[in-house]
Amino acid sequence: MSLPAVPLALWLLAAGPPTQTATPSGREISLELVAQYGDNTIGADKVHLRSYDGALVGPTIRARAGDTLNIHLVNKLPANPPTPNNLEVMAAEQARQLTRGVPTPLTNNIPHGFNTTNLHTHGLHVSPSGNSDNVLLAIGPGEDFRYEIKIPTDHPPGTFWYHPHVHGSTALQVSSGMEGALIIEGDIDRVPEIAVAREQVMLFQQIAY
Repeated sequence: MSLPAVPLALWLLAAGPPTQTATPSGREISLELVAQYGDNTIGADKVHLRSYDGALVGPTIRARAGDTLNIHLVNKLPANPPTPNNLEVMAAEQARQLTRGVPTPLTNNIPHGFNTTNLHTHGLHVSPSGNSDNVLLAIGPGEDFRYEIKIPTDHPPGTFWYHPHVHGSTALQVSSGMEGALIIEGDIDRVPEIAVAREQVMLFQQIAY
């Protein structure tokens, strides 16, 4: 079953900056992201969608090379809905894979666990080990996790983004608005003409509802 999708020209992100604390080895960028349902309006339509902090897009995160992102992800989404049809599909896929001699069935990408989430910093060159950017982590409803993502001192500046990356629920959560801009500042931001220019962060998104 496909859902109707409403293309949104753009959403303007106007969230305030996360807390920053100066440290000898770089800054500690600390913030909390709450995965929860939010009530918003798209055009003339009222929508009730999965979100970060109840908004249609998450806050913009700014950092520099050498900084550490301390992100407390809190999952306040309700319990996962039962998906018997998907489980049947997964079982059928498992059987097909076994007949082909595949020892580990590849069933993770079949839609399931719609309210289980995690966090991925899309585009950053960072380690996935420990409590860093590990897409295999799964934070279930009612759970929370503290990420510590160390940005290398030689990381290039640029505009990146973050979003959930649990295989089985990624597309559903991202198309609800669970994503945000992630900007790594660099020397170019200190060019006088650029430093005084007015900046507007824009996120282009298509939200299905």
